[in-house]
Amino acid sequence: MAMKPRSSLNDIARHLGISAMTVSRVVNNSGAVSPDTRQRVEDALRELGFRKDRFASINASRRGGGSGSWSVVVDAILEAEGERDAYDFYARIALATVRRLEEAGCQVELSDLTRQPERGARAVSGADAIVFCSPVGDDVVRRVTTLNPGMVRVAAFHAQPRASLVGPDDVAAGGMAAELAARGGHRQVAVLASAHASHGLRAAAFVARMRELSPSAQVAVLSYPLLPDGIHSDDAVIDGLLAAHRASSFPTSLLFATGGHATLRAYRFLRAQGIAVPGQIALLGFDALPFYDHLDIPITRIAFGVAAVGQRLAEEAVRLLAGEAEEPARILLPCTLVEGRSFVDAAAMPDRVQHAP
Repeated sequence: MAMKPRSSLNDIARHLGISAMTVSRVVNNSGAVSPDTRQRVEDALRELGFRKDRFASINASRRGGGSGSWSVVVDAILEAEGERDAYDFYARIALATVRRLEEAGCQVELSDLTRQPERGARAVSGADAIVFCSPVGDDVVRRVTTLNPGMVRVAAFHAQPRASLVGPDDVAAGGMAAELAARGGHRQVAVLASAHASHGLRAAAFVARMRELSPSAQVAVLSYPLLPDGIHSDDAVIDGLLAAHRASSFPTSLLFATGGHATLRAYRFLRAQGIAVPGQIALLGFDALPFYDHLDIPITRIAFGVAAVGQRLAEEAVRLLAGEAEEPARILLPCTLVEGRSFVDAAAMPDRVQHAP
């Protein structure tokens, strides 16, 4: 493979048949590298006319002295019809990611591999790292690893093989929701969760904590599958699941939805059925979607810092590029309770929904 003067760190790694992280250790003088490998990397850098100061250290970059050490693709939902709410949410994460990467002296290119695969592929092929700010399907992950197998990968919310993951503390979030439910005297509760691993963690933590705090409580778990892309859900399936639960004999006073889409579907279903929230059923959601506050009944939810997700994504990408760690990490962000008007204590619900016998 012929290399050009504008070759990236990853190009050099592929040319030498080694990992990009090994090249990064040499140029940053960090981590253990065998003398023979170090010599091969230095020879390749010298051949291309690279100077040591082209790969400025992280500290120098954050002081404003960086010179564009690494090329990083930031992948996110940029804009799509019918997805305005998701666009606004992921755009905030992408903006925070880009800002922090630029502070570290990285060269950044935005992409949308799901909706603009060809343009995204060109960016990925020559990049040192990619940061996924929004969920992507397995097909996108496979395409990225095929195009650039040695690149550093960091993802938000949904785990990928050999990639660092940044997201909320799912177990803590489920526990917080259960504590709120138990304090409110709710003893018949339902959990609406998708097949996402993170949603499953929240649901399991909710059930475990609820049973610990209120041993006599009854908890129904309503699980729905994902579409073949592994990301999206079928609204009709969720509505059908909720309708079946409503027709059962389970006297639910609280519904906890473990994801943003599930929370919104539950809200719309209950309103469409003429079920008063929170007069007849309390609704507790999860996520940091800003439109929650602009609904007729603002939703009480367990949330997390949106900008913090982007900042940590960028910091983890730079950490891996600099050779400060060899293995991907799971970075958990703290969650907080955001009070809306969709939750009340069970004692304040005399008109609780009556289920079919």
